[in-house]
Amino acid sequence: MKMKNVLLQLGVLIGLLLGLSASLRAASLDSQDGLILQETYGILKRDLRKCVSPMCGGYWLKPLNSVGIEQYFNGLELRDEQAIDDGELGLLIVKGHAGSVEPLFNTRSFVVDAVYRLESPSKVPSESVFASLSLRTPPHACLVAPCPNILARILNQTAVKAFDQLDTRQLGTGEPWETLVYNQSTIVAGYFEKGTVLFPGGYERFFKLNGLYRLQD
Repeated sequence: MKMKNVLLQLGVLIGLLLGLSASLRAASLDSQDGLILQETYGILKRDLRKCVSPMCGGYWLKPLNSVGIEQYFNGLELRDEQAIDDGELGLLIVKGHAGSVEPLFNTRSFVVDAVYRLESPSKVPSESVFASLSLRTPPHACLVAPCPNILARILNQTAVKAFDQLDTRQLGTGEPWETLVYNQSTIVAGYFEKGTVLFPGGYERFFKLNGLYRLQD
């Protein structure tokens, strides 16, 4: 009778463990099924947790501009000519999407389509706005100032914000920063700030740069 009870309890325990394992696998997949299947810009950091691979030991991706939470990937899929040094992850922005699902734990890899490297000298605050810049074409011919003709496409969002003046002073001297920003291979970081002078059409709006990233070949 005791043996029967032991076997029954063992069977219940095994069932619970199998159910928990299935739930963990499902949660692992479901937690990644939001943003990552789309093209995403983000910053990587290495996963230092100690558990069974591929559940641990991969990378965490933090989408830029506070879109979504950090998401785990079991590894990176790079093009033949690409290389990413783990020691430089804090200097890089990656663009990519989720790869295929591995069958054991349903985790995914991250397919890296492009890598952007920080070119400006200072560290970029994580709360910065990350965007690509362009000039409005054709420019608005405003009757009164200010006249916002610079456009910032906010990464990972559909928002496009117009502003009047670009401030590159935080990037330092020695580089022609303003000649680099209006380029499809450039990502900028910074923050918007209202000017102090009131014009007939309102206050100017500045975008103050604190970081510039260039596409790596």
